Amino acid sequence: MAVERRDFLSRFPEFEPASKAMIEAALDEAERNVDDAIFGSKTDDAIRWKTAHLLAISPFGQQARLIAKDGSTTYGNRFVALAKSMTPGFRVA
Repeated sequence: MAVERRDFLSRFPEFEPASKAMIEAALDEAERNVDDAIFGSKTDDAIRWKTAHLLAISPFGQQARLIAKDGSTTYGNRFVALAKSMTPGFRVA
């Protein structure tokens, strides 16, 4: 599963001003940090939310005031909620 930059921007158009390289680097980092064994069919959603969070906490996002004083972002909070919904308890692999 790979999320393309254009797909990400269609969901999060507020990041249009970010450079192509910045978005692609955030997408790559998010992909490395999202486990499809946990998120299953919602892996692409998790990658999109994680990417938005990474961009929001970047210097670009801070300048755009997309980060709260406590360091949280709406995007990060949504990613955590999604993660919690996919991991209700202990898993044995």
